[in-house]
Amino acid sequence: MSWHPHNSRSSILYAIVLFLLFDSVALGLNFWLTQRVQNQTLELNLAGRQRMLSQKMVKELLLAPPGAASAARLENLAQTAHLFDLTLIAFRSGGSTLDTSNQPVTLPSMASRPYYYLIQESWAIWQPIRERLFAYTANPQPKLFLQLNETLVKKNLALLSYMNSIALAIEQQAQHETRQIRILQAAALLLGIINFGVIFLLYRSRLKLLENEQSLINTLLNNMTVGVAFCDEYDQLLHANPRFIELLGISIEEAQHCKITELIIPHPIHDGLFTLSHKAFNRAVLKVERSSAQEQGQHLSIWQVEDVSDAYSVPSV
Repeated sequence: MSWHPHNSRSSILYAIVLFLLFDSVALGLNFWLTQRVQNQTLELNLAGRQRMLSQKMVKELLLAPPGAASAARLENLAQTAHLFDLTLIAFRSGGSTLDTSNQPVTLPSMASRPYYYLIQESWAIWQPIRERLFAYTANPQPKLFLQLNETLVKKNLALLSYMNSIALAIEQQAQHETRQIRILQAAALLLGIINFGVIFLLYRSRLKLLENEQSLINTLLNNMTVGVAFCDEYDQLLHANPRFIELLGISIEEAQHCKITELIIPHPIHDGLFTLSHKAFNRAVLKVERSSAQEQGQHLSIWQVEDVSDAYSVPSV
């Protein structure tokens, strides 16, 4: 015997699932945004360092002329050029480099970025420089120094400009993606709030419907001319309408301490009829109909009891 509307229960379940989904999406977007911002911050810092390294290479080259360059000077120049090269390759093709704390990091390729052409153009400038620079740090000859001095000084401003443009482009993309993710987060949150409101309204509607149904059922039970009792699977009395209590002649509290089979027993004279036991106050000839139902997983037996004493002119027993 279930009075719960299935469609209302399903709607509430769907609404709760959607609320959890929207909440999970918002949390997922927040986590993704945090990771994305961290990655873009790293890229932005590396792009800023590239600007510094491009200028540092010129300075260190001028401090390491052939014949007068110490091993330490050449080593510093080689390390600077290697770090600049490693980071530019990571920007271009993806791979490992060192962050600003000299810790290994791995970057994804920026080939899908709208500003990838800046990286390609800066690579085209850097490629002939890097070959001569690495050759010079390995073997500092005057001819290479003159070529490097002319090329590096001439191309350094262009290289610096590209590094500035890359840093600016990374920053602008980070801001754009952050705005987009914030909009998606706000949308997910708004949908979650709306869905929560729907859950609340559905829940209130369901409660109202259940209250109305319960009120109608109670009204019907209370006005029935036959007694109705609900018992558990062990025949323990759970609930009864006023007519049933009236037939018993005892209170509902007293009746609930007994099994219904201890209150209503087979009539000693009339087959198929029943009477009240000594535990009840009244005596009567009863017609009993029994049925069963399930309520929230609990097995119930339903007893409908009608006083038919007037139809049988028999003395009370």
